[in-house]
Amino acid sequence: MGTAQIAELYGKLARVRFERGDEAWVLAVELEPPATATPPPPDACAVAPGNRVRAPWSPTEKTYAGRVREVHGRIAEVQFDDGDKIWTPCDAVRTFDGTSD
Repeated sequence: MGTAQIAELYGKLARVRFERGDEAWVLAVELEPPATATPPPPDACAVAPGNRVRAPWSPTEKTYAGRVREVHGRIAEVQFDDGDKIWTPCDAVRTFDGTSD
């Protein structure tokens, strides 16, 4: 992953900021050294595991089709149709029926 600083801890997830300026959500236990998980605030997410969605691969790129794998507070893990996975804020994820891209 490279060198990064923790910008926010949110339950079992950490938002990290890389030297080159981009950010990503990762599992806290995947960091070296691992970060300590904290209880997430009771935020609601409009998507649920199994929902067919469109989500951004990064904050500046267009959205791609995928499926929600897991929701943790206000963050959802999306697995895109090509197999890639990313944690992203729920407000960046949009549900759709999957019949059109």
